[in-house]
Amino acid sequence: MVGQKSFDGYSIHGWRCPLCRILRTVRFNTRAGLEIHLEQFHTRSEFEWDEDGGQNGALLLRITVPEVPASDSESDTDDEGQLSSSDSNEEEEVAADSLTRLSPLKRSPTPEVKPFLRGSSVFGGRSVFAPSPFKPPRSSPELSSFRSSAGTPRPPVSRLSSAVAAEVQRPPRPIDQANPARYPTPPPYVDLEGPAAVYPYISGSSYSARPGGPKLYDLLNELPLEPFGLMAWYVVDKEEDIFELDNVRDEDKVMRALWGRWIMLNRNAFIADYEKGVKMFIDEYWRIIHRAAGFSALRIWLLTLAQNRFLTGTQFCDVLKYYSDLVGMDLWK
Repeated sequence: MVGQKSFDGYSIHGWRCPLCRILRTVRFNTRAGLEIHLEQFHTRSEFEWDEDGGQNGALLLRITVPEVPASDSESDTDDEGQLSSSDSNEEEEVAADSLTRLSPLKRSPTPEVKPFLRGSSVFGGRSVFAPSPFKPPRSSPELSSFRSSAGTPRPPVSRLSSAVAAEVQRPPRPIDQANPARYPTPPPYVDLEGPAAVYPYISGSSYSARPGGPKLYDLLNELPLEPFGLMAWYVVDKEEDIFELDNVRDEDKVMRALWGRWIMLNRNAFIADYEKGVKMFIDEYWRIIHRAAGFSALRIWLLTLAQNRFLTGTQFCDVLKYYSDLVGMDLWK
């Protein structure tokens, strides 16, 4: 019924909406889906199902729509006539357009197709090949001369290292009247059991090409490689593998490298007497241990030897006492 005027319906196969011009081509999966569609998109219309009114057991859908102006009625009549005469291609085009209008989500406009990797391509409001708004500094800092934030030039690295070393608070160096050069410079107060060297570690006449700057184990380059002869390449290659470890402290890397050098030439002496061999190792490298490793790293290494049954507990303490007497730890105040 349309107002007080009746018209004959038509049969539709499947769950399709008879009121929609476009969705008539869209089939709902269930009867409940069609009912939800009628309730949401045809709120002014009323519908009911008549299970006994159809022919041959068909289900009859009765729909009552309100009266509409004459202009709208004519347009609806014209639309019904166009539906009967239009082909399937036109219905698909109209259905796609109607789905866009009826969907509660707005579809974003289709972006304009641009040629790939062209100067005219735009990304974020500017050309892909446009210059970056961030400009690099005109000149990169050099190692020989730096400039601070105030614009005053900084001293070269050699003078900078000596200035940093002078600012570190250390215990006074012990002096032996019989041999003034016997005891080395103590480590800083912040870590008396650590290495005596402070950043940048190396002297002004040397430099480090490492990306992260000089490291403690760069001090090993001051040791000679002549005792190893043709096997010097093997020592350097093995030490570089040690230096690349990520889960080991630099001080412990120094101890591993020093022990690797010593045991390579003195394995038989170490096997003959473990405690005597360890003291021979300390006699040869105690100064570089003091500078690049410290008392704490030596203690960890000796604990490793004791754990592997090379040293007893008493020998472990004797070797630590032997090293502390060489560096004069009891005289640090």
